[in-house]
Amino acid sequence: MILVVIIVATLLVAGVCCWCFARKPGGCGLGGCGRSGGRAVGGGGAIDIQSFDELQSHIAKKCVVMFYAPWCGHCTKFKPEYEKAAQKANVSFLLVDCDKVLNQNQMKKYDILGFPTIKMFSGGNNVVEYQGDRTADALLSWSMS
Repeated sequence: MILVVIIVATLLVAGVCCWCFARKPGGCGLGGCGRSGGRAVGGGGAIDIQSFDELQSHIAKKCVVMFYAPWCGHCTKFKPEYEKAAQKANVSFLLVDCDKVLNQNQMKKYDILGFPTIKMFSGGNNVVEYQGDRTADALLSWSMS
């Protein structure tokens, strides 16, 4: 696993995934990076993660991740606010549908006990879990701290 993280980090540093480095007006980050497999959600803000490997590649850099379930009412209500914050953020915002992307062991690894769970990662490590208000402004302020 460590070898995979090292290889992915090396690829990111080499510029393979431009989304992880910067959002450039009109550049690849605007609509999601085709090279990373990331799909933009909501107007170009959050990246809809499609696999565990894709999640691993993105959390190698500082990012905010919303782990959610599509059947969760709290998730459905909060998702538009999350996407608004993602459009203004200076770090990557990721959306992970736990029903599709993660198995039970992977959810335990990230300490996901309920939905939605919002965490900030840096260097592949879980830095802190978000406990604030479920508004775009509060989430954006927290992500910049």
